Amino acid sequence: MFKRAAIKRYGHRLQPKLNKRYGEQSFYSARQVRATVYQCNFNPSYLPLGYLLFLDKPELTDVCSGQLILATDLYSSQYLFSDSLGVSPPL
Repeated sequence: MFKRAAIKRYGHRLQPKLNKRYGEQSFYSARQVRATVYQCNFNPSYLPLGYLLFLDKPELTDVCSGQLILATDLYSSQYLFSDSLGVSPPL
């Protein structure tokens, strides 16, 4: 999905912003990473990559499980609201 060079570049651009905003830390919170991505004009499509690079394992697990629940709910709702021909509505 991501190329190695793109991952390194994203991490090398995001880390100095996090350091400047929150001080140098081993890990940052999901809130800090998300705020930095949106307020410093990073592409939010890569927010999950920011989580992978800068969250500690327990918080990453919490964030990922929340996203999995949301994705499961959205997937399930496609079938609840599909028409009689079995065509799913666009999300």
